Amino acid sequence: MKRIIKQAGLALLCALMLMGAAQAATITPSVTKVTLSENQTTFTVDVSLSQKEAFAGAEFGVDLPEGVTVTGVTFLDEAIQNASKSPQLTKDDRYFFGFYDTKNQFSGSYQVARLTFSYSGSADVSITLGHSKIVTILDDVSTSGDTSSAPFTIQVTRESSGGSGGGGSSGGGSSSGGGTDIEEPDTPLGDLPYTDVDPDAWYADAVAYAVEKGLMTGTSSTTFAPTATLTRSMMAQILYNLEGKPSLDNEVLGYPYADVDADAWYADAVYWARLEGLVSGYSNEKFGPNDPITREQLASILYRYAAYKGDDVSAKADLSAFTDASSASAWAVDSLKWAVSEGILSGKGSGLLDPTGTASRAEVAQMFMNYLK
Repeated sequence: MKRIIKQAGLALLCALMLMGAAQAATITPSVTKVTLSENQTTFTVDVSLSQKEAFAGAEFGVDLPEGVTVTGVTFLDEAIQNASKSPQLTKDDRYFFGFYDTKNQFSGSYQVARLTFSYSGSADVSITLGHSKIVTILDDVSTSGDTSSAPFTIQVTRESSGGSGGGGSSGGGSSSGGGTDIEEPDTPLGDLPYTDVDPDAWYADAVAYAVEKGLMTGTSSTTFAPTATLTRSMMAQILYNLEGKPSLDNEVLGYPYADVDADAWYADAVYWARLEGLVSGYSNEKFGPNDPITREQLASILYRYAAYKGDDVSAKADLSAFTDASSASAWAVDSLKWAVSEGILSGKGSGLLDPTGTASRAEVAQMFMNYLK
């Protein structure tokens, strides 16, 4: 009976979220301007939400101009990943997505979701948050929805040729789409165009190194998004860039992943990484290109890459100094010991290794600099 009541409550809340009127929240995108390179067709934007008072769910409606589509939604914060999701649908050129629970369990700031957009047009366009609703469950079990949050607009432009957006996605969570051609032997950080990389930040040198070596590019012509979470497709692309983007023309790539579009900016990298045994999928059909990558997954992939390059991977550090070492997956322990021993991966303070935590673009740039130097 309790299960039936809970299911009914979930269905009721979902229905109310899709209809109409709780507390004013701040909803922000990771970028408000995206500059696409000449041949780039995909980009990503992270959506964040901040709400002091407790609420049960939120719904978002993004207005899409002609030629722009949403090809994927990846929920980022763990609390939101564990929540129920409202239907993802497009109605009258507005794309809806959201999350909800049967109680007011949410409050504070959340990285809600990473939206992957597709656009092949040449005209400048604007993507707008045209609808939002923060839902609260009242004492009488009815719901109240607040739609007063301020909207945001993302301007999308396209460079006529070249550009620093690379071949990757631009926006909050993009990666090293197509590498970066660096003619100078050294690229001082001051010469980089990224306004979100403080020259005094701990990751500044690593960002400069990753860009100089062509491993990563900016998320737009003026942003690097150092705090954005790295995804599985981004990791595959970095390794592919590091190897000089080998041709796959004469390779037998095997079965296709249902969630990797052949025209996606990361497609070649994903299939190359699988071919070389560096990054595998969850199954024969699923790769999870937009899933955040964890620190232990990063260590494992780098461990395999080092072995692939013929490096000695026998070094093993003692992880007992980390209070959360036992939380590491069994398959990742050897690679974590190697990564710590080689100074590639370090703790996050307070005696924590955080093996199952995600890694930011800045952290990954630092790990690759530690490994390659």
